[in-house]
Amino acid sequence: MRHATGHAVSVGWVEHVVAALVMTVLFAFLWRPPATAASIPEKEDRVSELAMLLGERTPSQEAIERILPTVSRFPPNESATHSLADALSACEMSSLSESSRVQLARRIYATTMGGDMTRDRLAVIVNEIQETAIRARCSPIAITAIVDSARRVARTDPKPRRNWW
Repeated sequence: MRHATGHAVSVGWVEHVVAALVMTVLFAFLWRPPATAASIPEKEDRVSELAMLLGERTPSQEAIERILPTVSRFPPNESATHSLADALSACEMSSLSESSRVQLARRIYATTMGGDMTRDRLAVIVNEIQETAIRARCSPIAITAIVDSARRVARTDPKPRRNWW
């Protein structure tokens, strides 16, 4: 198509607009928001509460058991939660710094979040939990109970998506 002045008029912009629209639609269908984006403030409140409980001279097993499943996408079964709460309350962690207790609480919640956690990542987190219990000078029996319970409480998506693409 030629304009009155002899210059070619480009209609290629239509193709670019259509391509941009198609890409936007595909992105909208494939994009997933982060699993915990809506609950970050709630999770941080629960992490702080758990860290505070772990800092008590005699942590309440019932309070720990009540708070463990509150932020999880796929709450652990009751016996695993009870076992972990019992193990955590058996070890006095008040000698740990507040930041160490907060990190421990985050790691404990990480095991309950499920989703994209690989076995290797779970092993690293459980190892970090174990190291924190050792630094708190927990008994070997309590450390073993904490580690075993953390592994049992670890959750994954009960209906994971397969073949995304």
